[in-house]
Amino acid sequence: MRIYIADLAAYNSGILAGFWMDLEGMDIDDANSAITEFLKKQTTKTGELREEYAIHDHEDGPNCGEHGLEEYVNFQMAVDDSALDETIVQAYAENITGPGYAFDGDDVKDAYHGEYNSVEDFAEEFFDSTGQIDTIPEFVRYHVDWEGVWRDMEGFIEVNAGNGNVYIFRNC
Repeated sequence: MRIYIADLAAYNSGILAGFWMDLEGMDIDDANSAITEFLKKQTTKTGELREEYAIHDHEDGPNCGEHGLEEYVNFQMAVDDSALDETIVQAYAENITGPGYAFDGDDVKDAYHGEYNSVEDFAEEFFDSTGQIDTIPEFVRYHVDWEGVWRDMEGFIEVNAGNGNVYIFRNC
């Protein structure tokens, strides 16, 4: 994930001065150091003290409102730590958490139940994996309304995976 850091004083003067920062492998201290170094260079270049920055854009990452530096860094750290695809972490960030909510890779891994063709497939597999499907007589199993079962399941949400499938997360 990359974010665009802009020199706010330059921007307010009608000048676009900034840089794209790749957050992969960075923590908040690394990101702050990179920004501080950029602002020092801007101060030297312009002869005017530069202390403020703004995040003007991002590539990849959550699309749910404005975020501060720490939120973007936390998002990237969750991607790095979870070993899950960035789109899964993004779906988690946009649908389970909210702006300003800190989460890590373990939170995402704990909540994520997988990608399925449909919510019906998830409901059936969930009941099969918990052994509850064995309590249903064999001749009835093929007549279960798994979409209805999904609607009655509490604590899970579906997120469109963008490829016709759904991601399933535990939401509690």
